[in-house]
Amino acid sequence: MPNLIELPIYVGIDGSDTALEACKWAAQYADSTSMSLILVYAMPDAERQLGTAATRDENLLSEEVHSVGRRVLAAAESLVDAVAPSVNVETVLTRAPIASFLASVSSNASLVVVGSEARHGLRDLVLGGEVIRISNAVECPVMVRRALEAAQTDTVLPVVVGIDYSETSRHVATTAFEYARALHAPLVVTHAWQVGTAVGIGYGACVIDWEKVRVDNERWLREFVETLREKFADVRLTVQSVEGSPARHLQHLSAKAQLVVVGSHKRSKIAGAVLGSVSQNMLHHSKCSVLLVH
Repeated sequence: MPNLIELPIYVGIDGSDTALEACKWAAQYADSTSMSLILVYAMPDAERQLGTAATRDENLLSEEVHSVGRRVLAAAESLVDAVAPSVNVETVLTRAPIASFLASVSSNASLVVVGSEARHGLRDLVLGGEVIRISNAVECPVMVRRALEAAQTDTVLPVVVGIDYSETSRHVATTAFEYARALHAPLVVTHAWQVGTAVGIGYGACVIDWEKVRVDNERWLREFVETLREKFADVRLTVQSVEGSPARHLQHLSAKAQLVVVGSHKRSKIAGAVLGSVSQNMLHHSKCSVLLVH
């Protein structure tokens, strides 16, 4: 398996300011990690466009669609050159739907980056509403970039990672440490537990000693983090074990963070990939960017 640093970062581009902001972040991150960028524009279906403009020449319309795509990619490429001139950048025009294209290349990608914005609690708007499809479809991590809601400050905002008892948590936490190091940011490792999750470390559903639950969860989290401390000794670390809803707790922390890292908990692809409830919640309601780790 190739080293991740040898694999490119793919960025979905659609001409919006949000996508350009995501492109800018990806360029800066690629520069700091010595990665390359591939900017992708998925062209609208010309035949569908003809349905609303039947009198137009199909070849002319197709050329117009190509021309728009080339202009959008050129603008994004110019932005990369301005903020990170040493980064190697390529551009791709594709007729495939953006989620399908990114899925097809994701096994050979280090990261997929898309821009996102939430409007008054409604569904996120990203590449025409493709964020969930992209996140479900790809195999590599997905960075959903969002403007920070935290107040402007000179302090470097932390990376936050939520972990649970799942087998994937070590991979998720390791990824969060790597991003915190690359971003020169402190890291908050947090675990929010509830009655149902407390059973995961040996409690029944009858009489529960809540103080013991609290102490045992804190001990479990400390032991979990200790396995990573030595490898990432340069990352400033805070550890939090709290009782409550993981989604609500991560939403609260996202208001003062630059990035929240969560596992996707996707189901078997045979049954159809579906993001877990916490990751979906964060995609819709996080007040900062979200990194989904598969």
